[in-house]
Amino acid sequence: MTPDNPVAGLKATLRRLVRPASSSPAAPPLDPRPTNAFELAVAERLKAMQDELDQLRNRINWLLTVIVGAAITNIVIALVK
Repeated sequence: MTPDNPVAGLKATLRRLVRPASSSPAAPPLDPRPTNAFELAVAERLKAMQDELDQLRNRINWLLTVIVGAAITNIVIALVK
């Protein structure tokens, strides 16, 4: 760095510190598979919870269908009377 031209010295320092994006290798993609016993146990529990949540959603959907069906039936019966 020369004291006569501090801007040139700053540019040179920045060029040394900043790496071009093309020269850095791309990071490998993350692998979501479990790698040890703890992660395997957590993955199994998570899968079980997802299955239970799917069953619960299915039951709620059917319950809402029954409620809407009963309401429509009551409306039709009231109109027919």
